[in-house]
Amino acid sequence: MALIVGGAGAVWAASGAMGSVIKAVNRAYERLETRPFWKVRGIAILLVFLFGITIVALAVLIVFGAPLGHAIADKAQLGGAFTWLWAILRWPVAFAAVLLLFAFVYYLLRAEQ
Repeated sequence: MALIVGGAGAVWAASGAMGSVIKAVNRAYERLETRPFWKVRGIAILLVFLFGITIVALAVLIVFGAPLGHAIADKAQLGGAFTWLWAILRWPVAFAAVLLLFAFVYYLLRAEQ
């Protein structure tokens, strides 16, 4: 029970911080927030979960990427070429994931006009 209450409190606090980012983006682009409170808070909560999932996925990709690539190559019998390609491509994939996350955040945070 304490874990659920603590997790809900953490998500609510983090969504408050994301709400501050929403206000900052709107102020930077000189836009008035016309969305209702519940919609802004919902977007903030969605972005908190999206950031969490992306950070965990990137951490797994970066920390466990090499063993994961070897396991995939062994299981699918892809050989050394896949392992070499995996070692090169996992970094651009991680970078592209971060760029897509920030593009999605920018798209959601701007106030409609």
